[in-house]
Amino acid sequence: MITLLKKSLFFIVFLSVCAVSAHAVDMDSLLMRFSKQTDMEKARTGFIIYNEYYKRGQIDSSLSFLDSLISIYQQTDSLNKEASMRWTRVAILNNSARFEQLEQEAVIQMEWFKKHEMWDRFYQTWQRKCSALHDRGKVKMGLQESHKMFDDATKRDNNIGRAMAYKQMGLSYYDMKQYEEASDAFLRGISLMENEGERRGMTSGFYDFLCKSYDKLKKYNEALEVSNRWLAYLNEVKQQRGAAMVDGPLCSAYIARTSALLGLNRDEQAREALDSAEMHIRLSPNDLGLYYIYLFKASNSLRQSHYAEALAWTDSIVKLEDFVDHQGDMLRAEALVHLGRADEAASLYKQILADNDSIYGHDMQVQLSEMNTLLHVDELKMQSKLQQSRFIIEIGVIIIVMLILLFVVYYHSAQRLKKEHRLLLDSLDQLEQSNAELTIANARAEESSKMKTDFIQQVSHEIRTPLNVLSGFVQVVTTPGMTLDEDTKKDISKRIVTNTNRITELVNKMLELSEINSRSVIDRTDTVYVAQLAAQAVSQSCIEEQEGLNFDMSISNAAEQTMLLTQESAVIRILVLMLHNARKFTMDNHTKMMLPNAMARLLVDSDGRNVTFTVEDNGKTIPAEEAEHIFEEFVQLDEYADGMGIGLTVARSLARRLGGDVTLDTSYNPGARFVLTLPL
Repeated sequence: MITLLKKSLFFIVFLSVCAVSAHAVDMDSLLMRFSKQTDMEKARTGFIIYNEYYKRGQIDSSLSFLDSLISIYQQTDSLNKEASMRWTRVAILNNSARFEQLEQEAVIQMEWFKKHEMWDRFYQTWQRKCSALHDRGKVKMGLQESHKMFDDATKRDNNIGRAMAYKQMGLSYYDMKQYEEASDAFLRGISLMENEGERRGMTSGFYDFLCKSYDKLKKYNEALEVSNRWLAYLNEVKQQRGAAMVDGPLCSAYIARTSALLGLNRDEQAREALDSAEMHIRLSPNDLGLYYIYLFKASNSLRQSHYAEALAWTDSIVKLEDFVDHQGDMLRAEALVHLGRADEAASLYKQILADNDSIYGHDMQVQLSEMNTLLHVDELKMQSKLQQSRFIIEIGVIIIVMLILLFVVYYHSAQRLKKEHRLLLDSLDQLEQSNAELTIANARAEESSKMKTDFIQQVSHEIRTPLNVLSGFVQVVTTPGMTLDEDTKKDISKRIVTNTNRITELVNKMLELSEINSRSVIDRTDTVYVAQLAAQAVSQSCIEEQEGLNFDMSISNAAEQTMLLTQESAVIRILVLMLHNARKFTMDNHTKMMLPNAMARLLVDSDGRNVTFTVEDNGKTIPAEEAEHIFEEFVQLDEYADGMGIGLTVARSLARRLGGDVTLDTSYNPGARFVLTLPL
């Protein structure tokens, strides 16, 4: 929703620019005039040209003319105007969603604002840099950067800087669904802004997300009180800076008030607030405001059992561009169910499932990428600290040795010198050993904490989608008087079973993951035929039932009557994970259909000392350089593949604890060949 808000703000700025340059502009004439003018004349014409390019969406040309204006103001020593143009560059990149470019631009402009001690602009630009990291999916890195900004602003005793830091912290916590922390950060930011007497409109965003945080926490009384403060603040800004500055924010404030009143079941007052929001949206149209208005109207119609009217409002939501939000889709599906259009509702639930799977998969990949970046940064910091420690130890050793030498010279005792030197070396060895052990312990503790946090986030993403869809399908099936054709019933039943199995598999992997790093040996107390283990694994994996997959199992004569001393359940689990892996990577991740001529097979053999289970497929080939990397936790070479990237990790861990191993045969091509080797 933060990205949607930024797009809406971009639209408002776009309308403002249109108002400045509403008349037809002859760009050729303007450019010719610009080339012949003096510096001050060029400044006025250049401003018109930059606005016109921006209005037309020609961002690169607009930025180029901003550079020309900056150069002119540098030559005329117009410091404040130059600062305004530099801030405009940052704002344009932010409003046009060029976040990677914005991250680099912010560093350049921060240096300039710092050099000229323009601290408010400095911290506003720093907040945009944090926001760029946030919008690129690097939420944790953006949060770390905002803490650095807060520390810097505290050293300078700059309230605007501290407020900007609190704003970014709040946005990060909000996206991480830590709404208590988010509301606290926004409250602190508002308090600092009020102390500064800020009346330029910057505080409006704090109020907006504070209301949203309270709404998520169902603290509707607090949300209502904040919306009233927000409206009072906007009216003061309106008196000082004009109505055009606040029509958009006033719409958002009335929407927040509507949400709070609905939560308190004060429907009549909520309708009045929504009418006020509609009045202001007509004065300052933007898709974000319209989206919330349509959403409230659809929800209210459902509450009043006006299902056809609710469906019409969701039609209006569908017509809005750039809004991928399934809250409206869920309302639409509910209306379809009540109108007896079960097939359409089921189809919509399927689409929600597919979209959420894609979104969660991408989010998980971004989180894993960010985690790897943070781990790399922490590793570099640790290396730096280690080098500093070594330097200090080396200096200490040099000083001690010099003292020993002086002591030896003074007492003329070579024997005592040897004794003291030996004691010194022993002490240093113990110190180095203790330091190394402490470093390893700290690294393991930090790694364990990060893995725990990331694991919980990934599992919550993986399990939320099937639970939501199960709820939707159950609502369709259990609706009184609902009639469904047999194909739809079979399809719904199949999807319910699939998602139930998906949740069960996730729970099983969670339990297995808790023992991944266990160094204990698994007791081998079962004597079982090798062929029996292979048959049970194939049956449990259901790989033979996979449509479009040609599966074959082959057991050599040497292995046919071979008995294996092992733990039966552990071996079957390893083989099931290997077979699941083969089935997953012979499937198209986008269509969830098997690839053409998809093939997998299980080969069993024995050489009298070991038994080998080989799983081959003709799916995607794994590069040789990734042969060991794929067995690490949370590693997925394909960002669109299902799962959490721990199947092979669990399989290898179980195999090694049984005295064997799971390896990748990199000579096999095309596809993949995994080999489980166990001692007889």
